[in-house]
Amino acid sequence: MTNRSLWCCAVAVALVTFGCDGGSGTDAGSPPIDSGETPMDAGGGGMDAGGPPPVDCTAPAGDDIWTPPDDLPAFGPAERGRIVRCGATDPVDAATADARARMPFNREAGSPGTYDGPTLTHGADRTFVLYRSERRNGEGGLSSGVLYLPSSGETNLPLIVHVSGTTGLADACAPSRGRFSDLERTLYVLIGSGHAVFVPDLIGLGTPGTLAYLEAAEAAHATLDGARAALAAAPAGRLSGQVLISGHSAGGHAALVAQALQRTYAPELNLIGVSALAGVWFDTAVFGELMTVPSYSTGGDNGWNVVYGAMYFVGHTAAYDGEARAYDPIHPERRTAVRDAFQSYCLVPAVEGGMDLRQAIAATASNVSELFDPGFWMPFSSRIWCDAGIEERCPELVARWIERFAADRPPLDPEGAPIWFHQGELDSRSTVDSMRCPIAEAVYRGVDANVCYYTGVEHGPIAGTAAPWLVSWASALAAGSAAPPCLDDAAWPTVSPAACGLAPPMDGGVPPSDAGTPTDAGTPTDAGTPMDAGVDAGASDAGDTDAGDPDAGDTDAGDDAG
Repeated sequence: MTNRSLWCCAVAVALVTFGCDGGSGTDAGSPPIDSGETPMDAGGGGMDAGGPPPVDCTAPAGDDIWTPPDDLPAFGPAERGRIVRCGATDPVDAATADARARMPFNREAGSPGTYDGPTLTHGADRTFVLYRSERRNGEGGLSSGVLYLPSSGETNLPLIVHVSGTTGLADACAPSRGRFSDLERTLYVLIGSGHAVFVPDLIGLGTPGTLAYLEAAEAAHATLDGARAALAAAPAGRLSGQVLISGHSAGGHAALVAQALQRTYAPELNLIGVSALAGVWFDTAVFGELMTVPSYSTGGDNGWNVVYGAMYFVGHTAAYDGEARAYDPIHPERRTAVRDAFQSYCLVPAVEGGMDLRQAIAATASNVSELFDPGFWMPFSSRIWCDAGIEERCPELVARWIERFAADRPPLDPEGAPIWFHQGELDSRSTVDSMRCPIAEAVYRGVDANVCYYTGVEHGPIAGTAAPWLVSWASALAAGSAAPPCLDDAAWPTVSPAACGLAPPMDGGVPPSDAGTPTDAGTPTDAGTPMDAGVDAGASDAGDTDAGDPDAGDTDAGDDAG
């Protein structure tokens, strides 16, 4: 299939898909640093080379917990993960963890993703943490997060860094502020089972700056620096130094890019496993495709596509071109209103019956051409010349964004931590077709990639459906045992490397002998990149937000595009 066909395929299905996958991004090569198999000392910042110093975080969190001090030192590698402020806050008791884990998806009893396992018997102490992390341009940024440690005082625990799906761009949308959505369906099962969990907000969400939505470097850095900060914040002896990373939707993207960059950015971390629950590992060029349909409406469920596109372009512009230019892609007459909407509303309304982010954006513009600057969206119609290699006719703006789209998915590291992809049969965002080749390509490239496939499960509910597996997975890997079998023994559909457009290795070698064969979990792992399928962001439930208590988490975070 030609590049032009790849560019047009989502438009050909009325832009209800999130993307036609044309590759795995820029080839950064394999990191040269060893993955760090020597366990770190337990907690309290007891990390080997490169970790931030330990900090006593047992005092109650102050009112200024999220306010950075004015006298931070110049940022450099030694500042990565350094705690700026921290403090204890109200704990979560076991009864609350059990009740929140069992909260029905969208308040529909018996709906998929509702925890129905044994009574959860652990509560957790909570610690707010504000820490430093590196922005894409090498400058210092800040991320906030919450560390959950079992109230019963267990020691020598592995740390699970779990990254939430999309919540919005406003500070109020940060998970640490209570906007959990689908996060709760995973989080409370983990902490109720006695695991230590750190939930990062990522740079710019709840902290100064703009969240670089789905940008690889900043997502990876904040996730890995979150692990560093959590290890430094935990009292000595509580944590073993082993780290696992998981995430749902956009959080799955963060988990995967963290795996890709860990051995170069945070080589001292003992990362032993990564799980992506419906991770959005699609070609973000689909947001450029959206610009070729100027009449595409901001109304209705499909209007979420436009919201995610605007989040993407605003966040990436801030990361690449500076905060002052973040809203340059937006129509000049609507920049103030759109900025206000992004800074005031989340995917889930703050109160029952309140306005959600899609409604707020729709109130500013009715379609793509009204929302975006004509000088921004119009050049994308000339992408055909870029794909044909006719540089003199390829608009410079489009060429620049093509590079940015590609950089969103750095190559997964064949020498890094093993990966488990969790995919739902009915996922209309991270669809089966869109994920077959990316997952298989990882195996083809030598990555230890495994798949758990869930029949009858959609994008949002998978966060709860897979949670019991994560509990066993973390315990097994920490003990040096094999990962548990998948909860559903359905076979993941295979695809051949040739069908994914993969050429034989240029060095004359051969693909891995197990490419295209089932993994130990009983799931096939072929190779390649999807040619015709994308991630459906316009599914019927894409805008179904439950406007209940914003802290309750009983919302359809299928509103997580990512």
